[in-house]
Amino acid sequence: MYSSANQTLLLNSSLDDDELYCSALFDNLCWPKTRANQSITISCSSLASQGVDSSKFVTRLCLSNGKWSNVSYQSCVYPDVWDLMMTFYIPRNVQQRKSYTTILQAVRIIELIGLSVSFVSVLLSLIIFFTLK
Repeated sequence: MYSSANQTLLLNSSLDDDELYCSALFDNLCWPKTRANQSITISCSSLASQGVDSSKFVTRLCLSNGKWSNVSYQSCVYPDVWDLMMTFYIPRNVQQRKSYTTILQAVRIIELIGLSVSFVSVLLSLIIFFTLK
């Protein structure tokens, strides 16, 4: 979702082949073709993940050479989540990040198993309670 100002800019402008543009790009957000030296603002709601503030926006600049500038998604992430990412995930090398991701996935599976066992135990105890009542 584009901000209304940029959406209006895109709708009211024709795309000339003579002008320099940054090509459309997808990096978890869909960045449309944009004129050089212009920025585009997109809603973070497209990221749809835990820790993402969907009410925020992220802006990216199309440089004068037709290349996209680097973008920081810090504005999309809640501050406490960003601090955790900066401490434990982002400064690591690729192999360490893969290890962290694998560990976090395993912890999530263990959590779901524990929650399932707990739920089944509560159901069984309720069945026993109402049967013996």
